[in-house]
Amino acid sequence: MNNLYAVMKNQNYLWHPNTQMLEWTKFPKIVRGEGMWLIDDDGNKL
Repeated sequence: MNNLYAVMKNQNYLWHPNTQMLEWTKFPKIVRGEGMWLIDDDGNKL
C-alpha cells in the first residue's frame, strides 16, 4: 500500500470527530515527509 492510497483510505473510512468535514476536503493530502518538508500528493513541498 503506498502513502497516497493510505491517505485516501483514511479520508474515506475514518471519521475524525473534531474535524469540520467540509473543510477536510480543502486540505492537501500529505503523503510523506523529507526533513522539515511535508510533500503533498501533487509533489508540492510545504
